[in-house]
Formats: sequence, C-alpha cells, structure tokens
Amino acid sequence: MKILHDTYYSSRHPASNLVDGNVNTYAHTDDPSNGIWLRVQLQESRSITSIVIYNRQDCCQERTEGLSVYIKQDGTTVTNCGKITTDQMSYEINCSGKGNIVELSQGGNIGFKNIGEIAK
Repeated sequence: MKILHDTYYSSRHPASNLVDGNVNTYAHTDDPSNGIWLRVQLQESRSITSIVIYNRQDCCQERTEGLSVYIKQDGTTVTNCGKITTDQMSYEINCSGKGNIVELSQGGNIGFKNIGEIAK
C-alpha cells in the first residue's frame, strides 16, 4: 500500500502511520485552509465491502468529523461511502465497490486532522 496526500503532515506523525498496523500511532496534518485529501493506494483493484478507520487513541477524536470516504479506481469515484459525523475511537463503514484507492477528504477551512489507521 502507498499513501498519497496533498497536505503537510508532521514529521513526528507522518501519513505513513496510517497503514503501519499500529492504532497507537497516528498521522497529524498541518492546519490547511483549502481542505485535504489523502488516499491509500492498493497494489491492485479489489472488491471492497467495508473500510475501518481508527481514530487517534489518546485524544482529539472530534478531528475526524466531516471527512468523506470514497472508493476510487485510478482517481475516478466508484462509491461515495459517506461522511464521518460523530467522534468515536473507530469507524466501520460498510460500503461496496471495486477500486484501487480509498480516499478521505474534506473541503474548506477545516483545522487539524488526526487519523490513527485505515484498514480494509
């Protein structure tokens, strides 16, 4: 898996933490004013039935609110899986589609974002 993103991530909490298998590490964005997107690019196109997103475990769970989740194939949206609307320790989003990218994104002046882990 490969992480693609358009936002500055802290060197202490890089985007690569999103797929390191450890829910106690997390990625931490800068304070973007034009929104963010980050993508987990799979090695090949796969049928996806659910996406699990782990929040930062020690604090700040509200920072994932407002993120939209998508399944994409080479950048084209296959399925809009919905939006995170509550602050929880983890989310299992039941969503079906075949693609090679899972994307989290949000537009506008959104403040800091922290995400612990993204899993299929």
